[in-house]
This record gives sequence, C-alpha cells and structure tokens, in this order.
Amino acid sequence: MMKGLTQRGNLADRSLMTVLLATAVLLMGCRQRVDYDFTDIEPRPVLNSILEVGQPAMVYLSVTGTSSNPCTILPDAEVWLCSGQQRTETLAFDTAAKAYRGTHVLDEDMTYTCFAIVDGDTVSGTTTTPVSKLVYSVDIIEDAGINDDGDTYSAFDVTFENDPTRQCYYQLTVRGYRWWSYGQCWQTSVFDDSYRVEDPVLMHEGSGYLVFSNEIISGDHYTIRFSDYGHISHGKYNYFLADLRTLSYDYYMYLKSLRLYDDIDNLSQDFFTPMQLTPLNVYGNVEGGYGIVGAYASAMSDTIHY
Repeated sequence: MMKGLTQRGNLADRSLMTVLLATAVLLMGCRQRVDYDFTDIEPRPVLNSILEVGQPAMVYLSVTGTSSNPCTILPDAEVWLCSGQQRTETLAFDTAAKAYRGTHVLDEDMTYTCFAIVDGDTVSGTTTTPVSKLVYSVDIIEDAGINDDGDTYSAFDVTFENDPTRQCYYQLTVRGYRWWSYGQCWQTSVFDDSYRVEDPVLMHEGSGYLVFSNEIISGDHYTIRFSDYGHISHGKYNYFLADLRTLSYDYYMYLKSLRLYDDIDNLSQDFFTPMQLTPLNVYGNVEGGYGIVGAYASAMSDTIHY
C-alpha cells in the first residue's frame, strides 16, 4: 500500500514540474517586438583632460557617437592651454597617444583652462591644480576582524598630511607587490576600497571607495583605516606602496559620480535586484560640449617591506 502511495506521489511531483516548465516556456514566449525610431542625437564635442602636477598637459578631444557609430577622435583641431588669463602654449596632436600633448610642466595651486576650437565653436574646461600632501606612515593590521566567510581579514592604517585651512580632496591607493617565481614576473594587488566602512571619514562619504574630502578632518594630519576582505600575512607580499593623490574639486566630483554610475549599472544588470533605478549623469565641467577637466598632485609613501 505504501509503495503505491509513493509512486502516485512521485507522479504528482513530476506532473507539477511539467506544468511549471510549460508555464515558464509560455511566459518566455510572450514577447512582442516593438519598433521604435530612435532620434539621432546631434554630435557634440567631448574634451577630457586630467592634469597632473609636475607633468605636461594631455587633452583628449572627440565627438559624441552612438552605439552603431562610435565617437570620432579629432586630430586636426586647435587646442591650447591657459594659465589664468594668459595663453601658456598650443598643444600638438600625438598620433600614438591619440591626444594633444603639451610641453609646459604644470605647477601646483594654479588655475588652468583647456581650450579647443571645433567647427568654429569654442570648447573649454577649467580646474585648479591642488597642493600635494605627504604620506607619513603605512601600518598593516593582520587580524582586523572576521569576514562573512568566517575568515580573518586585514586592514591598513595610513597617516597623511592635511591642510585644515583649505577644502581638500583625496584619493588613496595602496598596492602590494609580490614576485611570482613560476612566471618570473611581479604581480600587483590594488587596494582602493574598504571591505568594512568603519572609518569616520569614509562613513561621512557614505562609501568604502577611497575618494574622500577633509570636511570632517580638523587636524594637520589624519590616520585613515580601511580593510581588505582577505588576510595579509607576513611573506605574502614583498612590499607595499601607498599613493595619495590630492584632487581638484572637479576631479573629486567626477570620480565620485563615476563610481556611483558603475554601481547603478551593475545593479541594473542584476536579475535578482527588483528595483527601479534612477538614471545618473557623470559629473562634467566642460562648456560648449561634454567632458571633464580635472587635476591631481601625487605623493608616494616610502617602500613598506612586509
């Protein structure tokens, strides 16, 4: 008797699965092609330049495109750089770099404007180069906590210089280098995001992304702590280097909005995220077109052997 009941139960389960599969196939087939005539967007110039203190300017100039017609690089435009109201130099097009390259070495705490003439119209973007800040120390905390898998994770304490009299913006990256004997080459790990957001400055920014301001930093130095999901033990890396970039306001806003854009884009592709996402425009400061003109000054730490 029990055997007969079990067989009927198995048959019922298989019947239910058959119905569910058939329903899924029908639902997948309930799609209708909708023809839509996309309106062509008028092409506009795009000017991008991230100025680095101590290096000549490089300017990337193109025209917006579409998915079927990618953007076009403009190699024959007139492009120049101004410091304040004074024209500093005309930039020449570098075929290998596909960009306009200058020769004038950029100074810190200066206002620069990149100009370009495209089809008789002027495109420009202005930014102020920041003053670099020193990295005082980098400490590694091997056993900082327990991650979601129940394993120990590590953290970094990076102490750096700050100017409390000015609004400053920073980007911090720590790189770990190890020699791979099998491949006879160096391998690099990049730490630019905090696994746990527990540092007050990062909590104020609302993200573990190591791009932040000194809005709540009152002293002339600060020690920021950020963590990695994994465990860093002695001998895992040969050495570490910390790169602290002081950013212009425009570059800070661009990096923050670009990170948020990437986060939203990743969520939009997640099948298990049932939410309506708000479109976001990446920050730009170019007049007469699209793009970003920003600046940074970089300072490297001493080599940390570990």
